[in-house]
Amino acid sequence: MEKSGTESLSAQLALTERQRNIIIVFLLTVVIVIGNIPFLSRTPLWAADLDFHLFRIKGIAEGLQAGQFPVRMQTVQVSGYGYPTSIMYPDIFLYVPAILNCLGFSVYTSYHLFAIAVNITSILISYACFRRIFHQSRAIGVTCAALWSLNTYRLDDIYSRGSLGEWLAMLFFPVLIYGLYLIFANNTNAGIRGGILCAVATTGIINSHVLSTAMTALVAIPALIVLLIFNHSISVWKQLGVALLITILLSAFFIIPFADFTLNADMTVNALSDQQKMDLASRKAIEPGQLLLLFSPLVQVEEGKAFAGDIPYSLGWATIAFALLWPLMLILRENRDSEQKRLFHWGIPPLITFGLAAFLTTTLFPWNASRLHALIGTIATVQFPTRFVSYAAISLILMGGLGCFLLIRSTQFSIYAKPVIVLILAMGLMEGAVTCSTYLQNAKPLDPFEQVTMATNNGVMAGEYLPANTDLSAIGWQTNPYADSKRVTVKNYNKRGNNITVTASSEKGGIITLPLFAYPHYQIQENGKHHSNLSLSSSKGNTNLLTVSIPQGWSGTFTVSFVEPASWKIATALSAVTFLIIIIAYTATQRYRNLTKKHWI
Repeated sequence: MEKSGTESLSAQLALTERQRNIIIVFLLTVVIVIGNIPFLSRTPLWAADLDFHLFRIKGIAEGLQAGQFPVRMQTVQVSGYGYPTSIMYPDIFLYVPAILNCLGFSVYTSYHLFAIAVNITSILISYACFRRIFHQSRAIGVTCAALWSLNTYRLDDIYSRGSLGEWLAMLFFPVLIYGLYLIFANNTNAGIRGGILCAVATTGIINSHVLSTAMTALVAIPALIVLLIFNHSISVWKQLGVALLITILLSAFFIIPFADFTLNADMTVNALSDQQKMDLASRKAIEPGQLLLLFSPLVQVEEGKAFAGDIPYSLGWATIAFALLWPLMLILRENRDSEQKRLFHWGIPPLITFGLAAFLTTTLFPWNASRLHALIGTIATVQFPTRFVSYAAISLILMGGLGCFLLIRSTQFSIYAKPVIVLILAMGLMEGAVTCSTYLQNAKPLDPFEQVTMATNNGVMAGEYLPANTDLSAIGWQTNPYADSKRVTVKNYNKRGNNITVTASSEKGGIITLPLFAYPHYQIQENGKHHSNLSLSSSKGNTNLLTVSIPQGWSGTFTVSFVEPASWKIATALSAVTFLIIIIAYTATQRYRNLTKKHWI
């Protein structure tokens, strides 16, 4: 892949540079339009998880308006009792729609604008990455971008499931692949750019979706081992080290609070047994044949049955045909030169990733094997094996790009490159159009978020991050603090976000229960002082609310607030400083390039 991959194809097309650019812009525009068909509707459309993510956006907006930054404990869910959404779910990118909401846009409109922008950005980034991987081949770049952006599972994630975090993470998959390519391709002009791109991609994935982070590691590590077998030079290890270090520093602001709550907060998600996780995964795995469906309609799933088998999980016939170009061209080419050997090596990692991801997706994987419950129980944390479809799809697309590159460069078969690319691209566009069109035809409207009440939606879905054993039906949903007896009198109170100020008195002592769930890091101040005669505890049982013990003869005012530990603040500062250093270094590098016309990074 040392020379341009479009030379022979360009000669056949006999187009000028300007004409080729116009065609590519046109094709990318077509992909963007098809991929956004359901968003071209002013009517809000229901999706399985969308309400939950709208709550997240609104929670950040209200947190910012209440003076929190960064927002950690949200208060729009469960009647304002506090839910650690921003601790357990990465949400740095959701500040964009949250700020739009603060500026006056409705929650759904804020999400709508953000989703369209991300969808367009994802398409353009995938084109740029795939084009550069295959040495500026516009034809391969636009084909890979179309097949990836219009992949059935990705569109299902965006529209029918509404899995915002998961499809945000997918935006960074092509970036990660391009970064790994630069690291292992021995490109001396790239410097440490490959390591930096891998850091950007992994940071983006971590700060989009926790489960995608785990899944990416699971399917990428075997491929990474193979790449290291082929190339384990000092330069490769240096760039991988740079990527790891930058990723940790940039993501520290999320990783540290997440690890803190995972280890120290007793939550429902931690109470699930390995067998429960395995049972869920075994029910949600699909049959192998479902990966081969053609033109399956994307129907509007029923609430509570988002994975009942009525969602298409096909890899796409265009994607499969594209991937088959790689083994076909390796077999057909008669000259077994060094380039063919190199392209064979490049195809092995995505082939391994595809095989592993496809295996994990289907019922072929022993999700209920009791003898391996420790290992499989850990893997089953992903909840839905169908999430691995996206990794299988992008692996096939990468293999197809390699095969297409061989086809274009072949002196014997290059004459077939144009019709093959046009046919596969047209097929991919049709599959994407069918998916988006059928979704819009089957979609049902979403109730306005502003009209949602606790009676219809508490904003926590399955409540994985509620305190363990909490029964929401057992909570009276008091909006004000209340005493356990007449021995304690609550005279006044004020609640703003996670802060509650209470004025009370007691002659014989008692307990005041607060409308806040008992999570770690709540602190109490008495009459403005940290050293208090009062103590915080939990109601435990099936309510798990914060309680304050009032001593005999006490009278005064106390404030209970959620306070970030010092370690969280240090982690946030570390991430912010790292981000600023990268921006400054990038700016300085660009200036240096403009002055010297040399590339050193």
